[in-house]
Amino acid sequence: MAVPAVSRARLILANTVASIPLIAYQGATIAEQQPRWIDRTNGPVSPYHRMLWTVDDLFFYGWSAWAVRRDSDGAVIEADRIPWDDWQVNPDTGRVEYQT
Repeated sequence: MAVPAVSRARLILANTVASIPLIAYQGATIAEQQPRWIDRTNGPVSPYHRMLWTVDDLFFYGWSAWAVRRDSDGAVIEADRIPWDDWQVNPDTGRVEYQT
């Protein structure tokens, strides 16, 4: 963030994307019922900050990861960003590994 142009680009991009609400679609139309996780979180991180840090990950590293919780039908009911330092992609298997 020491380079002013990079800092400014990140500020504009991350704030713009994080400010745009997520909207679920079914095919080409907006889903009649939006999933609860899409505009709220159950933890201390707001949906805005979840997306802001996701954009930061993508801007600086090209990757980001979210953890999800599903109900008994398999539908996502919670989604949270996993901090960059807490996960990695295993180069041998191509699987995401979570550091506890």
